[in-house]
Amino acid sequence: MLAKDDLYKLVKAMSRSEKRYFSLDAQKSGKKGSRYLELFRVLNEMDVYDDERLKKKFPRGLSSDKAYLYEAVLRSMRDYRSPRSKAAQIKERIQDSRYLFERGLYKLCDERLREANDIAKELGDELMILEVARERLLTIKGNRDKHFVKYVEDLLTHQDTAFDNVKQFFKYSGAYYRMIAKVTKNFHLPSEQKEKISLPDFFNIDKDIVLSPQTERRYLQSLALHSQLIGDKEKVLEYFIQTVDWWNKNKAFKSEEYFRYISDVFNMIYAFIANEKFTEAGIHLNAIKAEEPVLTHEKRVWFESLYLHQLMLLLNQKDYQKAKNLVGEIDEGLVKNGLTNNNILSCNISILYFLLGDYEKSQMWSAKIINASRSTLRKDIQILVRVLNLISIFETEEIEQVENAIRSVSRYFKVNGIINTSFEYKLLQKLSGLFKCFPNETGEKKSDLYDFLSGRYKTEGSRDDIIEPLLEWLEPVKVFAK
Repeated sequence: MLAKDDLYKLVKAMSRSEKRYFSLDAQKSGKKGSRYLELFRVLNEMDVYDDERLKKKFPRGLSSDKAYLYEAVLRSMRDYRSPRSKAAQIKERIQDSRYLFERGLYKLCDERLREANDIAKELGDELMILEVARERLLTIKGNRDKHFVKYVEDLLTHQDTAFDNVKQFFKYSGAYYRMIAKVTKNFHLPSEQKEKISLPDFFNIDKDIVLSPQTERRYLQSLALHSQLIGDKEKVLEYFIQTVDWWNKNKAFKSEEYFRYISDVFNMIYAFIANEKFTEAGIHLNAIKAEEPVLTHEKRVWFESLYLHQLMLLLNQKDYQKAKNLVGEIDEGLVKNGLTNNNILSCNISILYFLLGDYEKSQMWSAKIINASRSTLRKDIQILVRVLNLISIFETEEIEQVENAIRSVSRYFKVNGIINTSFEYKLLQKLSGLFKCFPNETGEKKSDLYDFLSGRYKTEGSRDDIIEPLLEWLEPVKVFAK
């Protein structure tokens, strides 16, 4: 059942060309179509969903009108996407074959299925290939010419290969998603414990017999994720380069699922940055910037990832002024693309302003994350943001707020299981001591904090993402280091 604003969300998510196509399509339906087109236009003009306004404009049958319009939009978009979507073309040919079979036109039916099979093979979609094989088996009795036996033998061999490929695809896909869960769950483990987490045995057994294109992609992605978990940055880069090469070899699939291609490209760029290969990262960022997609969803993914990685690259190169110049474009793009907020972007902008010494703006961007309800942002990033926000409050001399901020961070640590022997907890204690000390003790406290962060004291679980911006903040007190 549709929620009140589901139709509104669908309409607002459509691109201009999709809306134009639907409007022309609806006009073909005459008087009845114009009624739903008016509802479509009203929804499209709303900046914020207003159910009461709709009820006044459409006092009778609004629920059924909305349900009809929802189905009409999706039906129209199937037609709109069909010429450019190979998956849609396969489905259409299967539907055509069923119609032809029911009319006894068996040869034409089989020709249509052969076309579907050729498109599915070009796409490299194991499930589609298997579905076409199933349809050909269901219609096999109609093909009774002199080559019938050979036809059956070839078809059964084709079916067995397709089935084996599907099984292998799901096996590697399962491993891939289990690895995502392991990375998320074990991100904070000490490195020696992470190294004990291994991929399934079949990765070693089957490494030379990955059969189908999509299975190869899952294989490479799983290896990249595992390398990320154990901290092998060079291997992460190696496997993501191979993954992007896979997309470039499988151009039909790249066109079909461009937004997934974008995701893997930016994973590769992130790996270049992590390996301090900044020139290569910049080259690939410029290349993907020139490939702005057309579809709304793809454009949103592209925009968020492009600016995030541009910002990360400049931060790592310590080109803070150039990074600052991006913030206006990011703010404008978030509004333009209907993205009210992006926590990862907000985090990096908060870090940027912290490093620039603009602590008020750093607080402003940190607040977007801290005040967000039910944030799914990784715990390590949320801790970083809270630490920077705490220091920013101290630096803006809002002394009365510092104690509350310390308690807030302490509560977050307690709720999220940050134990009192951890690096983060010890850091909070040292910051608290610095903020509460007498003015004549400040130099000594900062010197002690600098020694703690720079590794003079052995601390389990030290985190570079927190240490690096704090060392830059403390840079003027290097002379106090013991």
